[in-house]
Amino acid sequence: MRYFTLFQILNVLTCTIAFTNIAITTKQVHSLKKSTELWGFFDDLFKSRTSGGDLNDKDKQPRQDRLEEDAAIRKTNDEMGFSEKDLRKEIERRKAADNLGGQESNVITSVSSSEEEEEEREFDGYMLRDAIYSKWGECYDLEFQPVVTFGFRELYLNVMPFRLGGKRFRHKTELDYLCHLQAVVEILEKYDQLDYVLAQLEETNKKPRAGTSPLVAVPFRLSLTEEELDKILRNM
Repeated sequence: MRYFTLFQILNVLTCTIAFTNIAITTKQVHSLKKSTELWGFFDDLFKSRTSGGDLNDKDKQPRQDRLEEDAAIRKTNDEMGFSEKDLRKEIERRKAADNLGGQESNVITSVSSSEEEEEEREFDGYMLRDAIYSKWGECYDLEFQPVVTFGFRELYLNVMPFRLGGKRFRHKTELDYLCHLQAVVEILEKYDQLDYVLAQLEETNKKPRAGTSPLVAVPFRLSLTEEELDKILRNM
């Protein structure tokens, strides 16, 4: 009786230990399964965030950048007080400046053309007077003088020692003097003698003298034919 009771006690303890181990093992298995499922859930969750979320961010990034850029531009414009109305005014101002620049270029072109025309202007009585004054410091009179040498006639243009404003000056006014010089220039140009005379004027070292006897004039020889000489003398 006593032995049977001990055997039963051992069986009970063995069964209890077995059932306890089974329960513990089952609980561990369930716990591990739940943990595995939970980790799988988190893995799927993070994968969806990292994969799908990145794609959405990439899709949204250009739009977000544009929005931020537009906001920055609007903020800058607001700080500067620059509106659409101001933009139109600025465009109109620049157009007006361009038009003004075109007008200035036209003015410059016209001035350049005027200068070119002035440079190409024909030699006249005023310029001959200036050439005489530049040479001797006085506005001397000019006179055509025919000369016969060994039976050959020649024509000279003499610079006479009578100056503008002097007592023996034959022209009453400066205008008369300028008209006379203009007539001289026209004759020289007509017979292609102007450059020849101006060259002699530049090269000569002589000076008209009124206080000597006879008077000293500075002669410029003209290279003319007999026919041309006759025409000039007839019109004098």
